[in-house]
Amino acid sequence: MKKLSFLSIILIVGFTAVLASPQYDDLMKLVKSGASEEVIVAYINASDSSYNLSSDQVLQLKQSGATPKVIVAAIQHKGALVSKPNNLAAPPETAAMVESRPYVVYRVPAWRSWREVNRYWSERVTKMNQALQVDMAALMFGGIALNYEYLLHHEHGFVVAGSYYSGWDLDGENGALEYRWHWAQSMHSGFLGVFINGGRYHGNESDLPDNSNNSSGRYTQTSVTVGPDIGQRWVSAGGLSVVARIGYGYTWSKFDWDPASPIPDQNAIDQLRWNTGFDYELSLGYAF
Repeated sequence: MKKLSFLSIILIVGFTAVLASPQYDDLMKLVKSGASEEVIVAYINASDSSYNLSSDQVLQLKQSGATPKVIVAAIQHKGALVSKPNNLAAPPETAAMVESRPYVVYRVPAWRSWREVNRYWSERVTKMNQALQVDMAALMFGGIALNYEYLLHHEHGFVVAGSYYSGWDLDGENGALEYRWHWAQSMHSGFLGVFINGGRYHGNESDLPDNSNNSSGRYTQTSVTVGPDIGQRWVSAGGLSVVARIGYGYTWSKFDWDPASPIPDQNAIDQLRWNTGFDYELSLGYAF
């Protein structure tokens, strides 16, 4: 009789324990079902009741395949907070409570960082509609050439340029106007253009190509050239601007030859007029 009573007590206690912890049973079912860690943790966090796991239950969860993150979430979960009267203040958080909270470290992917940089560059460049350039090619030939461009409606560029040469085999000055269509609708874009330039140059007849008449005096060439060109402008977010451009046009020229020297051969004159038709730029500047 005593043995039967003892077994009855154990069964009652065990049955009561099972009923007292339905959350543990549900949690064990999820673990054994193979649900993902994220799903189980979300289920724990959404629960209104505490799990109050015993050491044996922790071991059983671990043996059933629960991850440490799942077990920690179940241990730390305290269920829904019980509302308190208004006259009772909540106890202040302690440093230990704050430190015990789980945290997540987010790392920004490299592709997102590059996308942010590209968006910043695009926003900066889109606002730029003016640029001032110094032609490096002119410096190589002993001259100086400057140009200024104003971009209208992010597409139509209007350029004014001037140059002065004093070195090598000629000297003189030149002025130019140009229209550029920017196909990317930005300063940072390739472009097609039409230019007109006029200038006056002074040189030595002896430096002319194909000078079969051996002319040795000085000459002055006054010319106007009109033609198309094509180029590209690269612009950084900080405003650094690089332009590469080349074009060729038809040239009208007037020559004043040294009266004390024979007039150069016609081939030399034609070659000089041909060379004058080229228009090029390799410049460095600032866009704003």
